[in-house]
Amino acid sequence: MLSGLRDGRVWLVYLTLQAPSLRALFKYLADIHWLLIPLYLIATLLFTSLLLHSKPFRRKLEHTSTLATFAGLILLILVANLWLYPIADARSEQGGGSDQDRSLIITGERLYQGHNPYKGEHWPYDSAAAGPGWIILASPLAATGNYVFLNPLMLALAAGLIAYVRRSFFAGVSFLLLLMSSLAFWELTVVGSDMISIGCLILIATIAVYYGWQRGGLARFLSGLLLTFVSTGRAVFFYLIPLFAAFQRKRQPASALSFLVIAGGIFIVLNLVFYLWDPAWYLPLHVFWKGEVLMGRWIYLAAGLICILIFYFAAKQIRNDLPSWILNGWITVALGMTFAALGDLWSSSFQFAQWEGANYLGVAMPGYAAYLVLRNLNTKPYRA
Repeated sequence: MLSGLRDGRVWLVYLTLQAPSLRALFKYLADIHWLLIPLYLIATLLFTSLLLHSKPFRRKLEHTSTLATFAGLILLILVANLWLYPIADARSEQGGGSDQDRSLIITGERLYQGHNPYKGEHWPYDSAAAGPGWIILASPLAATGNYVFLNPLMLALAAGLIAYVRRSFFAGVSFLLLLMSSLAFWELTVVGSDMISIGCLILIATIAVYYGWQRGGLARFLSGLLLTFVSTGRAVFFYLIPLFAAFQRKRQPASALSFLVIAGGIFIVLNLVFYLWDPAWYLPLHVFWKGEVLMGRWIYLAAGLICILIFYFAAKQIRNDLPSWILNGWITVALGMTFAALGDLWSSSFQFAQWEGANYLGVAMPGYAAYLVLRNLNTKPYRA
């Protein structure tokens, strides 16, 4: 297990899962953080190394990873949300909880009523960062009083898809245990943030496009449509469509242009319809200016240039296997979210307890956990 600490992947997944946990640790353990925070960080590091490198532990876990184990973990997440989400939601009026759930609920309800989801005078509309595709996907739960099921459902779908791809409940259980080792994961899910759900959807869309676009027909169309809707989760994720087109170009050059035209065309039409509904109230665009406010214009422009360069190298080095698709997609997501999170930390004078930008890092958590599970396990993946 200790030899696993020399593995850079252990440290990378550890940072991905535990760096955003610093906010919750300093927020809830302010009086005794000098003792409990180091203990938490050491314990989670050892657990991560144990899960990824201890052969006896992995064999025992694989032996016990059945449908019942998988379902039990999902049930645990669901029960935690059913118990704690109403408490966090009740605290939202005093500045607690999350405004992301309220935003999705209100926009979903307005859409169901046939109104412009973004237009309104009596709610914090500046928090309406979700694009139209994500509002449509979330609305069956958000608009019907069942928002509490959103995060557990997305996690169940992502973990179930990983288990299906690997033909192994061990894969799904390992994915869930990695996420559940993070305090940030629990905080984000139970307060109603949609960051984990968006991260799961990006992962699901990656797998869907990887397999579905090869099959053609309805599978091709639906996988492209899913990616289009997911790319509206936040306006900054628009790049996922040209990025996946570049991935397709390395695998099947003839289909890359059709992918870009179909997915990109639907993306433009979807956003244009809601934009033309009332241009002055098309609120998702404000996330572009929020980054400039947090980092300053020149740092913001430099961060954007770095992101473009990383996108280019991710597209260049992509290989024709699912873990490579997930890893390179995750790199682009994690980089952009890290810049935004660090900008927020800088603006708060490194007050970790007030580090709201740590939430942005939640989008990147499912991707790298899935990559490690798919890359490290011995079971053979289902081929496209």
